[in-house]
Amino acid sequence: MKRATKGSGGFTKVSTGWRYRVWIDMPDGSRLRKSFTGKTQSACRKALEEYQKSLSDAEFAPKYRTLGEWGDAWLSSKKGRVVYGTYHNYELYWERHIKPALGRLELDKIIPVQINQFLAEKQHLSLSTQDAIRGELSQIFRAGIKNGVCTKNPMLGVDPIPNKDPDVQVFSIDEINRIARHVNDNPNGLPILAMLYTGCRFEEIAALMWGDIGENVICIRRAVVKAETGGWEIRERTKSGHDRIVGINPNMQQLLDNLPHKSMYVFPRADGRHMTYDYFYPKYKKYLEEVCVPYLSIHKCRHSYATYLLRGCSDFRIVQEALGHSDPRVTMRYTHPDASDQIRAAKKLAY
Repeated sequence: MKRATKGSGGFTKVSTGWRYRVWIDMPDGSRLRKSFTGKTQSACRKALEEYQKSLSDAEFAPKYRTLGEWGDAWLSSKKGRVVYGTYHNYELYWERHIKPALGRLELDKIIPVQINQFLAEKQHLSLSTQDAIRGELSQIFRAGIKNGVCTKNPMLGVDPIPNKDPDVQVFSIDEINRIARHVNDNPNGLPILAMLYTGCRFEEIAALMWGDIGENVICIRRAVVKAETGGWEIRERTKSGHDRIVGINPNMQQLLDNLPHKSMYVFPRADGRHMTYDYFYPKYKKYLEEVCVPYLSIHKCRHSYATYLLRGCSDFRIVQEALGHSDPRVTMRYTHPDASDQIRAAKKLAY
């Protein structure tokens, strides 16, 4: 191999002629190693010169000066790569909260105190919404660094969410028993019980098929989700993108044993099709009224399962896996150990 002078690159003889490998200083301050081929070394150098001239073209010029410009591009890149519901949430937090407040700021001039001030104005929102906004901002800055449009992530210096103990909202044991006692009179209570016995999301219960049920376990593989074109559709994967195994307790087993196989779905509509949220929500509210149980959202069935499972097994990791959370901080939103839990845990001290 014949090498050029130090710093200018190196030539290698190849079957088609020559290959010239060289480090190039990019407009954004980074360095990129490129290869150019040609029949002669002069042809390789000419290809290099043409490439260097192209660096002044708009394609390589910095495009994203402000957070608003880069955030719009980041959001656009997510469309089609994440499920519609996730994209819709990204779009909502970006257009309604982040962009109006921070969009005009220059990317590399944003400092943590500016974001802290913005987040302080969002403390009236739910903790989950605040956390989602923070997460989206972190993604935007991390992607910006990866793509060379900014050099720092100011989210690393942002204050954590103030520690607020949310109100514990779960169905009581008595209320769960009341829900269970009346399912023979009104089968609309069956999906509610299934959520309370498994911790599955409604969209997962609605998509559950008989083939997903094994010996003492259920495999969660799919969900009923809102379609981008309107209406509802089956998504052949879970929210996390991975199948999940949930154990079947005796109550759930009894419920399954008593269910007729009228459809490929375990909890179908009367016509055999899968349920949708719009279809089930009014039935859910009416059922709670009929059994004299105070209204809590459908998601509180999952919340209740996590809370009572943690109290029963005292193993946070098991609860995390049952709910399908990759991040333990997400699981913490659903679990609320109280004083009685602390007393039970203290009695299990190993010495």
